[in-house]
Amino acid sequence: MALSEWRDWANLSDGPAGLIADLVLASDVVDYLRLRAVCRPWRRCSTDPHEHSALDRRFHPRRWIMLREPISSPLGRRFINVSTGECLKLELPELQDHRLEPTPEGLLLVIHSCTRIQLLNPFTRHLAELPRLNTLIHPDRYSCFFRNGKFTGCGSGTTSDSKSFVVCIPVFRILGIAKPGDESWMVVRYRSSDNAPTMMFLGHFYHIKESNLMVLKTSTDGPPQPPEIVAKLHNKVNIFKDSVHLVDNDGELMLVHRTHPHDSRRRYDVYRLDLDKRALFTVDGFNGRAMFMGNGFSFFVSQQVSRCIIGGIGRISLVGPAGLLAERVLANDVADYIRFRAVCQPWRQCCTDPRGHYDRRFFPRHWIMLREKLAPTHRRRFLNVSTGECIKVDLPELCNHDTLAFTPEGLLILLPERNHVRLLNPLTRHLAELPPLTTLILSSQLMYQWRVFTCISANTSEHVAPA
Repeated sequence: MALSEWRDWANLSDGPAGLIADLVLASDVVDYLRLRAVCRPWRRCSTDPHEHSALDRRFHPRRWIMLREPISSPLGRRFINVSTGECLKLELPELQDHRLEPTPEGLLLVIHSCTRIQLLNPFTRHLAELPRLNTLIHPDRYSCFFRNGKFTGCGSGTTSDSKSFVVCIPVFRILGIAKPGDESWMVVRYRSSDNAPTMMFLGHFYHIKESNLMVLKTSTDGPPQPPEIVAKLHNKVNIFKDSVHLVDNDGELMLVHRTHPHDSRRRYDVYRLDLDKRALFTVDGFNGRAMFMGNGFSFFVSQQVSRCIIGGIGRISLVGPAGLLAERVLANDVADYIRFRAVCQPWRQCCTDPRGHYDRRFFPRHWIMLREKLAPTHRRRFLNVSTGECIKVDLPELCNHDTLAFTPEGLLILLPERNHVRLLNPLTRHLAELPPLTTLILSSQLMYQWRVFTCISANTSEHVAPA
């Protein structure tokens, strides 16, 4: 580098370095922490997150979600950025003998023995003490609060002034509002429809009551004002067949109404809330994002996360539930579909198990088996002729079978005995029994063909003969 191009970045004055830090923080708190880790001068001119309240919105990992599956250690978890697809691994000692429940703002509620509650920022490691649970609900009701061993509260978040935290318990239709360090919760009751969604958005509490979208404006200066109607729903909600979902789309509140008419497939109506006009307007897209819907919590995922994330224009394809996304993945490649199913049990439940199905959808059309042997002897290498990806697959079926041929659709024809034929899908491991060879050729011809095949197999490294 020429001397004239050299810059002493570490000794930038506080003004430019502080401005850069503010711009980075406005984008993502994780990048901000990386910037502070570069050198002492950059830390000196940027704000330490621990000097501020744990409820300061600037330091919340809004674009990060925690995956529940453990990784290398029982206390390790993956966090994925739903905008960029970046994935980080973090050790969370708080998982030891505690429950961790995520909030839409990226914070984690740490619940100790059903009584003590703390609020954790998993990236800044800021831990705030909240009032005990027995000041919000009676201990006799804990069994309803923790259904199946999991925290059932949703719609929790920080108030608009970033001074208090709101815990929502939909099963009892109550809110708990408190500042870190308070002795007890301020209890607020609300009314809503059965199984209606709840959500904290821009510091206020939103919920559905009958055919209205309601807002309860929270504050720490006094008790909240009574809920008010912010918009009318376009269609009436059938609590037995329909579901309504609220989600933050990068600063816009979106509402998805899912219906299931008797005479057609499921339908998804998508709306955007206009706070100025106090109305819901139909939209035709999420700007290339996919929406994942769950009971109580939904979120958007950008196309940058995976090439399998597909945006669309149709009302069905826009929403992108896990089942629809699985179909899109399967249409591309069965290997990616198998990886998709391996992520978690809910994703496996919403898509078809390829085992037990002799179906072209599950054929590894883009994969071919290479001839060389690996260790152990039943392991083979498969190559994707479209992408160049190479994977190793263990095929115990090769130990007691001879391989007659590899079909153009990626299947293997196996011969367990001279009169039997089986068809194996090497990626799904589905094994189909075919009719005996004697139904195709005479026994005398079969004996001759078998001797020819055995001689060819003895002189090849893979026991593969021409079909």
